[in-house]
Amino acid sequence: IKITSYNVSASTKLGEKASIGAGVNFLVFDREIEAKKKYDMIIPNGVIANYRFGYREKASGFGAEPMGGFLYKLTDQLQLGGVYRFGAKIKAKGNAEAFHTALGTQEDSFYRQTYYYPSSFGLGLAYAPTDKLNFTCDWERTDWSKINRKLDFNRTGVLLNDLDVDWEWRESDQFSFGTECELAPWFTWRGGVRYDESPQSKNTVSITNVYDIDKTWYTTGFGLKQGDFSLDVGYGYTYAKDDIRGVKYTFLAHNVSVGARFEF
Repeated sequence: IKITSYNVSASTKLGEKASIGAGVNFLVFDREIEAKKKYDMIIPNGVIANYRFGYREKASGFGAEPMGGFLYKLTDQLQLGGVYRFGAKIKAKGNAEAFHTALGTQEDSFYRQTYYYPSSFGLGLAYAPTDKLNFTCDWERTDWSKINRKLDFNRTGVLLNDLDVDWEWRESDQFSFGTECELAPWFTWRGGVRYDESPQSKNTVSITNVYDIDKTWYTTGFGLKQGDFSLDVGYGYTYAKDDIRGVKYTFLAHNVSVGARFEF
């Protein structure tokens, strides 16, 4: 699943200490699944049992998510901010095809899919003891409880059938802590840690299903600034593992981000 978000928003000040804002995230939804299976077996009596199976689906859709937030200056050095995203119901359309050589069937159909983009809210604090040092912490909760797999086919058959599967996901929390330090007028260092709770119940985890486990991200990076030009580089790493009903699951990820900006 790939979801691309385009944001349009506006904000205004309410006096010297408070600001509010609102906007809309325009969501472009793309989903593509492809699975192939090749099975070959010779039964002891000499009979050859083999088959080929294939499945592919591709869909796209569009949705809009309202959002709003605030920022309040508690003291000259401490600020509190919050945001609420309402989520979105995305209606997608696509095509699916499947074949199974042992069953002697090949099917294809147009289908519709409903995808619930989760709502979320967050609160954060920023503390700046000096103009060159900043500490941040935030909490975010995402409601994944409406996530499901619902497909309605125009033509059903042996392989292509309507689906309405509840993934039994739940709300999950994320906690982040970070710091930013300006070591020179042209160089800023950043670092942080983030705990990401899995929304998936362990009862639904299997080696044939999408799975997720609790994990902690560690990040570092730096920013360079020269005149009107600035360059930001970041790196993130996480390694997590879990044992669910005797099966060991691991998650390993490296993330590198690079951003450049020029102010006219």
